[in-house]
Amino acid sequence: MDLSGRLFLAVIEEDNTQRVLFRVRPLLGEDGPIQQEELEAFGDDGYLRVVPDRHEQHTFKERMRELGTLCLINLKDTPPGLDKVRPNKNYAPLKGERNRFVIYSDAVNSLSSQTMYEVVADGRAATAGTAAYYLRKGGHIQGPYDQGTGEPVDALSCIAPDNNRLYAVSMPDGRERLFYWPQTALIEISYEAEQDVPQADEAVEEASALPPQEPAVEAPQRSARMKRAVEALSQAVDRGLRRQRVAEPTEQPEQSPEVEPEQDFSPEDETQKPSRPYNAYEEAVDRLHETLSRAGYALERDSVANLLLHLLLFPGVGVTARYLPDARLAVRLMKQALSGAQPSGGQQGYAKVTAGQDAAPAPVPNDDPAAYWPEIHLNVRAGFDGALPDAPGAVFDAGQLRAEISAAMANVPQEALTLLEDAERTLSDAGHPLPLTLKHDLLRYLRIAPALLPGGINMAMDYVMCCQVIPFARRQGADVSLLRPLCTDMPRALALL
Repeated sequence: MDLSGRLFLAVIEEDNTQRVLFRVRPLLGEDGPIQQEELEAFGDDGYLRVVPDRHEQHTFKERMRELGTLCLINLKDTPPGLDKVRPNKNYAPLKGERNRFVIYSDAVNSLSSQTMYEVVADGRAATAGTAAYYLRKGGHIQGPYDQGTGEPVDALSCIAPDNNRLYAVSMPDGRERLFYWPQTALIEISYEAEQDVPQADEAVEEASALPPQEPAVEAPQRSARMKRAVEALSQAVDRGLRRQRVAEPTEQPEQSPEVEPEQDFSPEDETQKPSRPYNAYEEAVDRLHETLSRAGYALERDSVANLLLHLLLFPGVGVTARYLPDARLAVRLMKQALSGAQPSGGQQGYAKVTAGQDAAPAPVPNDDPAAYWPEIHLNVRAGFDGALPDAPGAVFDAGQLRAEISAAMANVPQEALTLLEDAERTLSDAGHPLPLTLKHDLLRYLRIAPALLPGGINMAMDYVMCCQVIPFARRQGADVSLLRPLCTDMPRALALL
């Protein structure tokens, strides 16, 4: 069975939780369900072992688990010459490794990159495996509805029972499930040949995880130069983006010899062509900034970058504005800009987002999870030049974005830790010590944000104070003016005190 150049709905399972091993089995292609005889080409159980791509060595486990039980195998936009599916050199059925082939994890994505719905019977909405679903009552099929809230997603529509995009799919456990896959396509991303791209600054060095044989080393080095050249060209010509200070990932720890991953790098490193000529995180920031700014919100680009970081790093985020409808509109626009993200329901790997109105802060019960969520305030600019988007933007997979920003992870500078300790001591002396969970949240943000914000650690600390520490203190009823001496070089935090 040839998977190249195709898209598949697939089931994903963690078949060995002790050793964090995942495998996928194709269920449905764009032209219909996968037949049993096609699966037999993979042998044994019809699954493929997922091995980590080198670019997500630190996020592989978390991202695979975030996919749930269904995922998308995307081999449609793989550049020519790359082989994402290979024989498994560790195949040994008698030792428990019953997966004859491996697939690299960068080809295993969330369903947010495709418009796809499970069709469930009335009363079984909670079992839907997709972010939105259609409801079947007899011969009447209507939707889509949000899987998290049960509320309609945009305008409801009906599907005829004989629609040729309705597919009955046989699951590995023998049950049948019904899926509606409208005729849509992923956004195609072109790539350039190396000779067509000027060389970027050679001062940046990239480590290679390959063995020291010379033929194997040359290709990753050329690929690294190529990636930097394409990023530099894209930044200079398309968007004028700032150069990013991204830390290189370290080598993946050696796996147990019984069933070790096929390789700790992607086959993309063996070619001179990158599969994506731009940074998806930067593209997502641009899209979100354009959508919110065009609608009428007064936001700098770095504020939008901070917003997106919070959507990717935390389970929940509060968005506030002077008027509640403006905060609710922002939540809807965030969903529309990211296309497939469901901020209001916490779907697709992004944070759950709540809309709130600026008001005199009232203490929040400590058993309310929202008491520890970051809070981001949005201002509306003067004038009547705002315009709402007509259609969703490009698809941005939260798992891919999270893998990209995780590559920027670095230690938190000591001066930042000292300031946080001073803030903790100030609030603790006032009877409001910081919870341990909040302290871990602050560190998570500060390990990644400085490399992705133009102001580095100083800007990241400003956002930490104004989006997390000060909102938490207010919810606890603390006198936030006590924090003013610590925020003398933080304009955003000072504006809240």
